[in-house]
Amino acid sequence: MNVSESTLATAIQHHQRGELQAAERIYREILVKEPLNSEAVHLLGVIAHQVGKHEVAVELLSKAVGINPNAPPYHCN
Repeated sequence: MNVSESTLATAIQHHQRGELQAAERIYREILVKEPLNSEAVHLLGVIAHQVGKHEVAVELLSKAVGINPNAPPYHCN
């Protein structure tokens, strides 16, 4: 079962507006349904970095790269 594009888009909109708690909640909801959704894992890592949880960020970003090593933004972050 794939998460709808609109659910991820909604989370990204929250993220872009700086509404990190709302974005994180939606990313986590996505991962309940799709534990290997690399974009949700990646963006959770970005949020972790933004709030100063750097060890968690490295863990999540590394996981995203492991899921989808062909996504250049994952490597950059």
